[in-house]
Amino acid sequence: MRKVFLFLPIISLMLCGCQSYFVSNIAELHYCFFTAENELCLVNAWSGRREEPYEMDGTPKRLVDFTLICFTPKLGEFSSCSIDVNGRNYVLSLKKSPFDSTLACDLGFLVKDTDSLVIYVLNQGENLSLPLKCNSTNYGVNYESAFRIGSKCASSFLKETEQYEVYLKIITNKEQIQFWYFRVLSATGDFTCVIDVNTGEVLISK
Repeated sequence: MRKVFLFLPIISLMLCGCQSYFVSNIAELHYCFFTAENELCLVNAWSGRREEPYEMDGTPKRLVDFTLICFTPKLGEFSSCSIDVNGRNYVLSLKKSPFDSTLACDLGFLVKDTDSLVIYVLNQGENLSLPLKCNSTNYGVNYESAFRIGSKCASSFLKETEQYEVYLKIITNKEQIQFWYFRVLSATGDFTCVIDVNTGEVLISK
């Protein structure tokens, strides 16, 4: 059965039941994960809210909506790229990662799990389309549950009065297997845990 997640404008309402001091220090929160792949490239996309400016310095800032689209080219370079969101087209201005061959672009708004996304790539005069699939709708553990699990694991790590940032991300390994990644970052320490997206089992906690 398809799970539809509701996105309320106030994060504290979305995460009702979590420790309030974790909720009020959110620096990044992923809601959805999309993916598509063909012989030309692998495309991953994340949507949610994150701080602006985005600085992992232990100090939470104002949150804004985002949808980050990342391309990993397989066969050379493509000359142009765009995305259709529910039939509306956006030209993507991709920036190259300084660490690998990944290209990325932030749409600057929130894409929901129910939205229709199609990537269009022009490569050597040929137009290719890649419909994006929302993998996170099939998770047994959604972002609200993952946040509760992570905050429970981290509850003894920091004092309530200490300044820190909280991150909940969807990460992938080389095989494109996805995990929830919960992190608490402060000036004096760093706590992380990795959570199975299907069972909620804490796979790594340190």
